[in-house]
Amino acid sequence: WRLVRQKGFEAFVASQGVPWIIRKLALLDTPTSSIQHLAGEAEGCSEVFEHELWEAGRTQKRKWCVGGSAETMKNPLGQDTALALSWFPGFPHVLVEEHANPSHPKNSATFLRWIDPERDEMVLTMIARDGSQATRFYSRQPNR
Repeated sequence: WRLVRQKGFEAFVASQGVPWIIRKLALLDTPTSSIQHLAGEAEGCSEVFEHELWEAGRTQKRKWCVGGSAETMKNPLGQDTALALSWFPGFPHVLVEEHANPSHPKNSATFLRWIDPERDEMVLTMIARDGSQATRFYSRQPNR
């Protein structure tokens, strides 16, 4: 999946405390994302996915445990955060990502990720605690 357009992204990342220069650079970036279901690796989770994100010239690879305990990690600003994944109640194909930031609670956010079958796009909506919101749209890329 490759980012093709976005709405409200700069205001959203500003609400998360991202410095001005980093926000401007992020607007020029075209991140790609690959998500693969890992069958048979669901111990302690309802499902497991491998997510590979390429942005800002670097690749981050992480296993996602949907329905398991929150995973502690560093956010792009180097702050400790916890990521908990679940399916949206009543909408089993909408992934909910709860990004909790204990040292800066106002920088916590909820991400909703799903596939729009009509446009064949992955949609990522990010909602900050202060109500700021951004939506990023990714188009499907051919397998490499």
